[in-house]
Amino acid sequence: MTRAPAVRRGSRLILPLALLLLAAAGSSTGESPAALQLDVTFKEQSFPLPGPVPVSVEFENRSPETVVINIAFGFLEQSMLDVQIVAPSGRTLRRGIVPQGNRPPGLVPRDFRKIPAEEKVGLEIDLAEWFELTEGGTYTVEVEYSSIYKGEQLGMGVWTGRMKSPARTLQLTK
Repeated sequence: MTRAPAVRRGSRLILPLALLLLAAAGSSTGESPAALQLDVTFKEQSFPLPGPVPVSVEFENRSPETVVINIAFGFLEQSMLDVQIVAPSGRTLRRGIVPQGNRPPGLVPRDFRKIPAEEKVGLEIDLAEWFELTEGGTYTVEVEYSSIYKGEQLGMGVWTGRMKSPARTLQLTK
């Protein structure tokens, strides 16, 4: 473990200690923030307009332990999946993905997905259902996931934190 330089009494050199505490904190489930990675992938690199634009949001568990994520996006703002798209014109489109349909009043076990050690889990999203994609050209897509629910009420340790995918590009053709 790296040690911070000694701080004299009354000194204002508390930054090294604060940085060490932040680095040691990780997520509240004890997982390293790098243990879970987020990516957005496309089955194809080009899609015709109008039409579906299917993407996969992939969660990769790089830890030796199973990680549990909350996929009840938007429900009680405990877990969010935000998609940002930059259109060919430079216009930025941003939207939180919130699944439609009836759901129970509270969180239930089906709202969580277990990701075994060293495995990936993908969630399919059709961008054309969530965004008005009308321009032909190159689009940049980025996804951000955040979760604050720890899972105590359901007896499970749920990953908490915030992470962002790398920006990926795709072509839409008219």
